[in-house]
Amino acid sequence: MQTSIKWWTCLCLLMFLFSGTTLLAQDPEEIEIKTEEIYDEEPSDAPLDDVVKKEIMTERRVLAYQPIRESDIFWEKRIWRIIDVREKMNLPFAYPEEPFFKLLSDAATKGDLPVYAIDGTDKFNKRMSTDDVLSMLSKTDTVVTFDPETYEEKVQIVRNDINWEDV
Repeated sequence: MQTSIKWWTCLCLLMFLFSGTTLLAQDPEEIEIKTEEIYDEEPSDAPLDDVVKKEIMTERRVLAYQPIRESDIFWEKRIWRIIDVREKMNLPFAYPEEPFFKLLSDAATKGDLPVYAIDGTDKFNKRMSTDDVLSMLSKTDTVVTFDPETYEEKVQIVRNDINWEDV
């Protein structure tokens, strides 16, 4: 008997709750349609609506940062790292189509990237020429070849480039 009373009260409660949902609905005639005149600029004689006049961010110019003074630097540290491309997070550096080392060496040989010589200190003072970079990235060897038609040995100069996968 008590379970039927509980069911009856739950049913009445649900009917009471759902009966009010139709009262909250809006009539389509009462909904205002926004027009473009809302988005037009305000007339020039309109009063200021806020403390300052609102400006669009694209009208403002970006200010360049000033160079940092040496006295403003509290602490600095120079870290030398070796990128191990066998690690999972460094795998993009060993992308087979365009490895990172190949991108750097191509930019250095074209002269787009300045390359400095290692002089035993951490200061990069001596800039290398593109010929020096090319000689560093490839080795020149002499190879003796045998010509089967003339039965003579010929000495050829061969340029061996660095294999990108070995770096």
